[in-house]
Amino acid sequence: MKTMAASLSALSLLAGCSDEPAAPPAPEPTAQPAAQEQPAPLPENALTSMADLQGEYRVAGIDDAPLDAEFGIALSIDGQVLSFDPVCAGFVWTIGIAQDGRLNLVRNPDFGPERQADGTMAVCDVVVPPELTQLGEALDQISIAQRTLDGGLLLSGNGRSVTLFSQ
Repeated sequence: MKTMAASLSALSLLAGCSDEPAAPPAPEPTAQPAAQEQPAPLPENALTSMADLQGEYRVAGIDDAPLDAEFGIALSIDGQVLSFDPVCAGFVWTIGIAQDGRLNLVRNPDFGPERQADGTMAVCDVVVPPELTQLGEALDQISIAQRTLDGGLLLSGNGRSVTLFSQ
């Protein structure tokens, strides 16, 4: 029995020996940096001045569809503020134009639910129709402003759009 165990032990040691060199381990895959997508060029009729955007507007369409609501939505661009009612629901953005001519809209955190002195949150006590939420979500994606053929203002970007007409 001792001889058999010694033989098996010797065989297992010999099995690991070989005249051929061991194959090198497979190289570890290296992470490649993600390809930076270049934004599409701005359209020729893109508006790149804040002065061209100032005004009071009527929302005529959202995401390439006419606004189909029993009410109208008025939108204002005053200085660097874009807003529509109810502002207490957080429908206020800071708007600017980047060096590349693209719009930059950022929701203004000073609007929306407010913390009261007693620690409770005061919320907007109005019903927010889905059209207003859809408009807000579309505006969160906007990066281009341009004039339409019929004199409107088209805000678009990231597959979303808002069509406006002066009041």
